[in-house]
Amino acid sequence: DSLNAVLARWGLKTHDLEAVRLMIGNGITNLIEKGAGGLAPTDKLKREFKEEYQARQLDKTLPYPGVTKLLSALSERGLALGVLSNKDDENTQIIVSHFFPNIFKVVRGALPDIPLKPDPTGALALTKALGATAEQTLYVGDSAVDMLTAKNAGLLPLGAAWGFRPASELLKAGASAILAGPLGLLDYLDAIS
Repeated sequence: DSLNAVLARWGLKTHDLEAVRLMIGNGITNLIEKGAGGLAPTDKLKREFKEEYQARQLDKTLPYPGVTKLLSALSERGLALGVLSNKDDENTQIIVSHFFPNIFKVVRGALPDIPLKPDPTGALALTKALGATAEQTLYVGDSAVDMLTAKNAGLLPLGAAWGFRPASELLKAGASAILAGPLGLLDYLDAIS
């Protein structure tokens, strides 16, 4: 909705939900560029998108079914949990604190001094902040960008098939395993324990 509102204001073609889903995952600049048909986003266009998103970010956002139960179970097991997003850090903090207060030890969105995923820098910094090594860290994600990030950082990439990209994309990008639903992570952890 935020992307289409800005594109319409600029007289550019808008997109349906499925088309926008395929544009998401590599940060705001890439999202706007893809949405605008290859037009390099200006600072003004990016600023307008950020304002639109800030106003709407909780309108249609909900956790996937089963995720809240999964996170509670992981917390009960005493696991250190973190979030790494290509979404602006401010928005990431708002969304995570709104839906998952006091669950995650570390939450990081896009920051100016850290390259976006799939560059491993953010994932490695998050792993360190969690007090873990790469070998001890499972990276659960729902896009090729996530699987590539995990591989680039030496983390174990687990594909979330309940997310917004198909399992085939996750496998092609290097997922070590595909989790059909959120609670499948608990089964996976039990199997490797």
